[in-house]
Amino acid sequence: MSLRLHDVRYRAGGQEILRGVSLHARRGEVYGFLGHNGAGKTTAMRLVLGLLRPASGAIEVDGFDAARHPREARARLGGLIEAPGFYREWSGIANLRAFARLRGLGRREALREAQRCFERVGLAYAGRKRFGVYSQGMRQRLGIAQALLGAPPYLLLDEPTNGLDPEAIHELKLLLRSLAVDDGCAVVLSSHQLAEVQGLCHRVGILRQGEMLVEDEVAALASAVDSRWTLRAEDESAALVALRAQHLPAEVDREQGILLTIGERRPSAVLRSLVEAGVAVQSFAPRPITLESVYLRATHGELRRVPSSEPPRGLPDPGERRADAFGTLRVLRHELSRSASPRHLLFVAALPCTIAVLSVWQRAHASAKDAAEVAQGSLASATQATAFEAFGLALTAALPWLALVLALQASQVLAGEASRGTLRTLAQQPLARLELGLGKLLGVLFALVSSTAMVMGCAMAAAAHWFDFGDLVEVLPNGQNYALRTAEEVWPEWRRIALLPLFPLLVHSLAGFGASVLFRGAVAALVASLGAWLVFDLGWGFARDAAVEAWWPTTYGPRLSGDVSELRRYLDFAQGASTLAFHYAATALQAPLAWAGALAALALAAFHRRSIP
Repeated sequence: MSLRLHDVRYRAGGQEILRGVSLHARRGEVYGFLGHNGAGKTTAMRLVLGLLRPASGAIEVDGFDAARHPREARARLGGLIEAPGFYREWSGIANLRAFARLRGLGRREALREAQRCFERVGLAYAGRKRFGVYSQGMRQRLGIAQALLGAPPYLLLDEPTNGLDPEAIHELKLLLRSLAVDDGCAVVLSSHQLAEVQGLCHRVGILRQGEMLVEDEVAALASAVDSRWTLRAEDESAALVALRAQHLPAEVDREQGILLTIGERRPSAVLRSLVEAGVAVQSFAPRPITLESVYLRATHGELRRVPSSEPPRGLPDPGERRADAFGTLRVLRHELSRSASPRHLLFVAALPCTIAVLSVWQRAHASAKDAAEVAQGSLASATQATAFEAFGLALTAALPWLALVLALQASQVLAGEASRGTLRTLAQQPLARLELGLGKLLGVLFALVSSTAMVMGCAMAAAAHWFDFGDLVEVLPNGQNYALRTAEEVWPEWRRIALLPLFPLLVHSLAGFGASVLFRGAVAALVASLGAWLVFDLGWGFARDAAVEAWWPTTYGPRLSGDVSELRRYLDFAQGASTLAFHYAATALQAPLAWAGALAALALAAFHRRSIP
């Protein structure tokens, strides 16, 4: 069982970043992935973790093709790429528990696993602290703890010593060695600081300008670089004479003593001959080889051991499966605990609810003023407002702003996560890319339904507080009431209109979600979603001029630029301005649903192909 890359290529911006990279990391070893900054080490790790899509080549994890079985591949992988991405407002333990839940662990099991990983990296004392107050070193260790969740057999750590002090680096080396030797993990460690990984790696791969130059065991590379031995003796001159007598090339080094090449001779035979010649030998050992010397020889073209280009065989039945098929539900649960939590939804609905209540209050104030003028005789008659009318007024005023807030909120579902780096952490979990996108999309739909229900609930409560759900009557100067519309006539229309605005609002939410997919920056996604909201609101006039307004999504929802929607018709009916119950056009459902389906499909397709920073 192993992790293998075969002839992997990756292009970006017209430039080939990786040029046929092959790599083989086995369980139970620390693999040093070495190279200068910009060599392509991080890119290769991103490809393995599914954050990027290779242009060609194959990636295999324990026999699972990462392209065809992404869940199974990622269930075996833990990774730390660049800066760790966590939720600043959550504690460290809450962050780890949330990501453990995304790996399929139960509530209690996830908490135990989070605590285990905290202790493993020496952060048990900081579990309850908010991530936002963590130092750089603490954040780096938390990132390593996240990579350990679920005990994956393969760990990919990109420059893990960044931000760590010397003591923490020493502890990290002990941890990585223990993970490889005691736990049987394969630790793939990228670094350009060769001294930090000296003595830690069993095997190394050296990458230069996107091309793998060398991959082999450290001992084999050392013997290929320099097979000389070091000799220290009390009398170096006598030692040199004895060596030359045996025709052994030797030279004196001020720091290491005598350097000699023994060729195919046995070291024990050389040592015995020196002793027999009367040389007082103090030490005789192979010359220590540093990774730096191996790296320099490889990058200068003096050493080249390219890994085998034989393609990974793949297994007909790779064996144990570690990932379930409920990734979408796990992502949705994560969203409900975060961006779709009750506190967050209250924040989203606060402005539209306030506008709804104020519009009802204004109607109550105007109705009381009209009634007083009728009583004084300064007004011939006045229509007595009902809760039906007040509810319609509240929705007409509030829903355009709800559409804006929902679009802005949806624009941060992915773009906001990308800006914080948490999207990168999410995408490393055992999830297919489509499962992650679909779970996020379902979270957007939940926020839409919940926020709309809150706004309608506020409108209903305010209307019931100031008015009655009774008959619509006109108050005459003599104090008598003339019935214009009965409550029994209005109730059926009220029930229908309570659901219809959901569909235009759905289009606004999905437009914001699309902006979140297309734009990686949080601010850019906000601006794009605001632009989409304005296009849908103001574009109705152009659609009407082109005689295609029946298929314009906001034809059937309230707009700031002027409302001719079904809600406006309901309001006319509830106010007595229209005597006939209205009938919905067939496109009242078809048009918004067609737009919603197209936007959702395009957004998911784009997210499936995009890279994750």
